[in-house]
Amino acid sequence: MTTILAVDDEPDSLDFLRAALTQESFEFVGTSSAAEALELVGTRKPQLMIVDVMMPGMTGFELCARLRMREDTREMPIIVYSAFPMRHSNAGLYQRAFVKPADLEELLHAIRSLLTS
Repeated sequence: MTTILAVDDEPDSLDFLRAALTQESFEFVGTSSAAEALELVGTRKPQLMIVDVMMPGMTGFELCARLRMREDTREMPIIVYSAFPMRHSNAGLYQRAFVKPADLEELLHAIRSLLTS
């Protein structure tokens, strides 16, 4: 089963992603903390991550940068899913970006595409 780790400090966003992804038969792992996400990638070994940008403590961009420095997550696909406007250059940090609330079918299409590429 494909594991997707979502990181978002908004419980409603995690609930939305949990419902959508489990309905599509993905294993969903969610956390509200970027620091906890760094721990979870080592134990849960997700095949893809969905990351919010504006979070307390470590931002989603900082999390992405740290993931790209790790050997075990350097190539993992990352989707940014945030209310934050995507004016930031991705500089190789993530593959796709969606502004909340994203169209569910477009988000699922991006997930499937990244997992098969």
